[in-house]
Amino acid sequence: MNFLRDPDLLAYVRSDKRTLVKGGIALLGRTLFAVTVPWLVGRAFDSAIAGVATAEFLAALGWVLAAATATGLCQWWMRSLLVGASRRFEQEARDSLFRRLLALGPGWFARRKTGDLLSRLGSDLEAVRMGAGPAVMYLADTGLRAIAITATMFALSPLLAGWTLLPIVLVFLGLKSSLKKVHDRSLVVQEKQGELSARAQEAFAGARVLKAFGREEDESKRFEAVSERCIEANVRLSRARAVTSGLIECGGDCVVAVIVLVGGAEAVAGRITIGSLVAFLGYVEMLVWPVIAIGWVMSLWQRARASETRLEEIRAGVPEITEPVAPKHPTDPRGVLEVRNLTWTPEGAAKPVLTDVSFRLEAGKRLGIVGRIGSGKSSLLHLVARLENPPPGTVFIDGVDVRDYPVDTLRKTVTLAPQDAFLFSETLRSNIVYGAPNAAPERIKHAVEDAGLSEAVESFPDGLDTLLGERGVTLSGGQRQRTALARAILTEPKLLLIDDGLSAVDADTEERILRSLTVRLAGKTAVIVSHRVSAVADLDHVIVLDGGRVVESGAPRELLAQGGSLAALARLQRDAEALAVGDSA
Repeated sequence: MNFLRDPDLLAYVRSDKRTLVKGGIALLGRTLFAVTVPWLVGRAFDSAIAGVATAEFLAALGWVLAAATATGLCQWWMRSLLVGASRRFEQEARDSLFRRLLALGPGWFARRKTGDLLSRLGSDLEAVRMGAGPAVMYLADTGLRAIAITATMFALSPLLAGWTLLPIVLVFLGLKSSLKKVHDRSLVVQEKQGELSARAQEAFAGARVLKAFGREEDESKRFEAVSERCIEANVRLSRARAVTSGLIECGGDCVVAVIVLVGGAEAVAGRITIGSLVAFLGYVEMLVWPVIAIGWVMSLWQRARASETRLEEIRAGVPEITEPVAPKHPTDPRGVLEVRNLTWTPEGAAKPVLTDVSFRLEAGKRLGIVGRIGSGKSSLLHLVARLENPPPGTVFIDGVDVRDYPVDTLRKTVTLAPQDAFLFSETLRSNIVYGAPNAAPERIKHAVEDAGLSEAVESFPDGLDTLLGERGVTLSGGQRQRTALARAILTEPKLLLIDDGLSAVDADTEERILRSLTVRLAGKTAVIVSHRVSAVADLDHVIVLDGGRVVESGAPRELLAQGGSLAALARLQRDAEALAVGDSA
């Protein structure tokens, strides 16, 4: 995709036309004043050679100084306007891309590396800014200057102007073949930088694992290998750019040689004045920068094109969870959950994760879900919360298909406390009130108590105002889970989903917390997934999943008495606990 058709860039251009027009006026003024300087210098030389009065000569020098000063002022105005505009575009584009990323589903992120996404929002967007901002500015500036200089040179001496432009045309023909290499190698460089960022991000995020297994040296070698590939890609790009800059420098030297040979002969023959020859040399010096700048601009454009391709992959991402065309609202929201013949296969999977799952949970009741690892427990909760899209007509809350709920309404109705508790690098209080930022202190206190976090909070020197490390690394696994549970409880949803959210605490603590929740959740609907049978023994209803199918369903006490799948799981867990106690003795 051409980066100049970047949707964020076009939106910014439409919103800030006034600044761009002012920048264009400044650019035009700079060009006109700059082209005037060599002509005025030539006039001054001719005046001096002809012996014109000193006052007239000094006046010519004064005009040179005035034109040079106006050129500098216009250049400052041009850069402050246009480069500043490119910076504002970069900010707005980054914000737009970030919002786009937030709209994408978990599955999209699961197929990509965090470090690579950070590279796209950083160096790739910077490359597009350089291509759409400074590169376009200098291309317009050098293009206008080249046109004005060429016209003036032909007015002074058509023969000398023709010979001067010949090497420049040859340089452009030579550049055509090298620019393709610059583009291709720029794309490789951006990809390698993304790999480098991803490698570093994974190493920093997994610092504890690295140290626990003493793998620092091995990880350093892996990083060095990726870094070496990044350097190799940059060196190959530098070589391609060196060919471009070499052609430009050679062309500039050839132009000077032509001026000396042809222009000198013309001056000796009297067909051109010394002042005009001096002006020609000034114009040639001014043309050297446009030639060099065009090569630099083309290099920036090739890199911007490569980066725009990577940014377009983000824009091409399709949000999995979208607003319904005809949203519906329940007439009597109470948290009734019904699943009807749910069969679900994740994208790219060969077989269903859930098959023909059906159950109904009345308002104010509590459902337990147990099963072996990989039986589909977490997938079922994700579909109920619509973190993944269930098939139409399979999951209902208060009689309304979850796909027909407005997303904001559904998020307020259903809250999920996941097993993998993610915490932000903020205070403990900020993490707990994340879903209810205006919660009263009394509500926060109750949520902390219900999640079994009070004792831990009291042990922290700053209590709820304790600052957590990245991803809550300063807390234990159980403390992180209880913090996430408190966050979910505080939102006071109609339907609370707990996805094995207490797996990192011991069985006694889990049972104590669940008993506390029973009191707090009176009248509210809850679904509790647990790998411990004892944790769901006092709930109203239990379903047992195996291979994505419901193999048992009923009151937990009755199922345990029947000696089926739930009873078998309970026996296995009791035997494992007894074995662990024996080993510790």
